[in-house]
Amino acid sequence: MNGTSARKSSSCRPTDVEIYDAATDKPTQGRLSLRDSLIGASRAYDQKSAAGTKKGENTGGTAPPATEEVPASFNPIVHLEWPAPEKLFIKTAYVRLYAHDTVNTFQRWHLIILSPQAAILK
Repeated sequence: MNGTSARKSSSCRPTDVEIYDAATDKPTQGRLSLRDSLIGASRAYDQKSAAGTKKGENTGGTAPPATEEVPASFNPIVHLEWPAPEKLFIKTAYVRLYAHDTVNTFQRWHLIILSPQAAILK
């Protein structure tokens, strides 16, 4: 559940990514809270999936889901890949725990583009 690139590392919680950068004399760290973004991505995924399966069907009287509901496709972060300093890939998946195994299904990758803070660029 973590990724590394040179002297940078990252770790994840179900909806957050923590980034540590020790590439300079003054190490920095930060947390990306991605819950709202991941819920938005899940809603878009659900709408796209529903549009593909409901072509030609009569949806008569079906109300759209409430915006406060967590979409069915919303899953926790299970893996990070940090292939370049500006690109961080996160994988979300449904996690099923068995007595002797953990199975991840419904896996999706998300890309986060990172950029330096304005104070660093001066």
